[in-house]
Amino acid sequence: MIICNFPSSYCGDKIKINYIGTLENGKVFHKIFKEKRPISFIIGDRQAIEGLALGIIGMK
Repeated sequence: MIICNFPSSYCGDKIKINYIGTLENGKVFHKIFKEKRPISFIIGDRQAIEGLALGIIGMK
């Protein structure tokens, strides 16, 4: 079990992430991670795809 001492992300938080978006078959459709340009947005402000923002809520 991994325990983080970092605060969780919630609606209204501004975050910066790197990610690789893949389909169920493993095909990559978006690669921010490899470009080394993280995206930043405010959770719940509709600046990112809703599913991405919802998936981040509560993460540490």
